[in-house]
Amino acid sequence: TMRQLQVQYGFGSFAVVAGIMMVAFWHLQQTQRELQDLAIHDPLTRVLNARAFSDRLTQELNRNRRYRHPVSLLYLDLDNFKALNDSRGHQTGDTVLRLVADAMRLAVRETDIVGRMGGDEFAVLMPETDGALADTVARRLNEGIKTAFPASPIVSASIGIVSFDDTTATADDVLRRADQAMYEAKRSGKDQVVHASL
Repeated sequence: TMRQLQVQYGFGSFAVVAGIMMVAFWHLQQTQRELQDLAIHDPLTRVLNARAFSDRLTQELNRNRRYRHPVSLLYLDLDNFKALNDSRGHQTGDTVLRLVADAMRLAVRETDIVGRMGGDEFAVLMPETDGALADTVARRLNEGIKTAFPASPIVSASIGIVSFDDTTATADDVLRRADQAMYEAKRSGKDQVVHASL
């Protein structure tokens, strides 16, 4: 009958519309996840971007004030990167940055947090890590970076380390002090590790 046909086609139309809405909702969720990922990760290296890294450092500092556990921060700048970028081109430079980020992820623990702070500067937040262990990790990390792109000029890193188990410093204070230690490593001849206190 006509009524049955109307009901059938009405239900069919509803099913089609519902299906389209479900697909659209899934795509919207997927897009939202991708946007959230882009908001916290550096698109080139896939490590945390500077803002997200600073947020994680703030969280760790707040946790540290409650529990007084050791924390270390490594701040590194690639040596000879500008020469490599100038002689081999930006595409090679981008490849090196990706390889360095991969080498960093391999050199640290899963609980450590790697971030790209800008250009060829990276940082590693190491909860539950004292200065001696951070020094060992920094040296292993630098060896990994040297072998990530085995070409001339060899890319190494100048690394500054700040370690503490009790501080009232802010994330900016800690990053600034680690950055200063990194520049001391550069001035000492590059391919160095320098410890700093807060």
